[in-house]
Amino acid sequence: MIIMALLRPARGVVASWEWLQETPGGRDLALGVSTAVKAARVLGAKKLMEVRRIEISWDRKGKGPIGLGSTISIPPGGQLEADELAARIADSQPRAHPESRAYRIYMTGPGAWIDEQGSEKWEPRLVDFAVDVQIFGVTGVLGVIHDIWSWYDFSGDPHPLIHQNNAPRLAAAIKEIEDSIGVEVEPGEPTFYAEPERYGIKYYPPNEEGKGFNAAGLK
Repeated sequence: MIIMALLRPARGVVASWEWLQETPGGRDLALGVSTAVKAARVLGAKKLMEVRRIEISWDRKGKGPIGLGSTISIPPGGQLEADELAARIADSQPRAHPESRAYRIYMTGPGAWIDEQGSEKWEPRLVDFAVDVQIFGVTGVLGVIHDIWSWYDFSGDPHPLIHQNNAPRLAAAIKEIEDSIGVEVEPGEPTFYAEPERYGIKYYPPNEEGKGFNAAGLK
C-alpha cells in the first residue's frame, strides 16, 4: 500500500496526553517497554498508528544523553511483544558506548483518518507515542499533529463531519491506553493550536463570524 500525506501537519505538536507511572525503585526500562507495547496495541487496533519505526535515545548514568540514537524497524503487520522489543533495544545499543542506557522510546508509523464522505485515508504519520524512562518514573506521551481532532481546522473554519468521524476514535484510544496502563491520563499543556482535555481537544464557541482561532499563520 502506497501512503501519501494528504493532511496539513502543524509545525509542532497540536495536543498531547500523558501517563506517569512512578517507580520508587528507580529507572525501570522493562516498565517503559511494557508501556510502549500496550500503547502500540491500542493505537494499532484503532488504526491510528501501525508502528513501523522505533527510535531509541541513550544516556549515561550521571552524564546525560550521549547524543546518539538507534532505530528499530517493524515490518508491515508486525506485532510488538515486550520481551522481543526489550531484546532488540539491547541489541541496538551503540557499540562505542557499552555503558549507555535506553531512556526514550519513540514510536511512529502510518495511521488512518476518515474524511467527510466517510472514506478511510492513510497518512504516513497521524499520531506518535513516546516513552521516557527516568529515575522517578515512566512517562508515556501521545501526540497529534493535525486538525482533524478539533472542531475547527487550522484556518478556524468548522469541519464538523471531519471532527465527528475522527475525534471519537482518538477519545476511545486515549481511554483504552488509560485502562491498559492503569494510570489516569493527564492532558498536556495548551499549544498555539489547541487545548487538550482528558479525552480529546477542548471546544470553544465560534466568534461572531462563526469561526474559531486562525492558526494557519504558523503553517
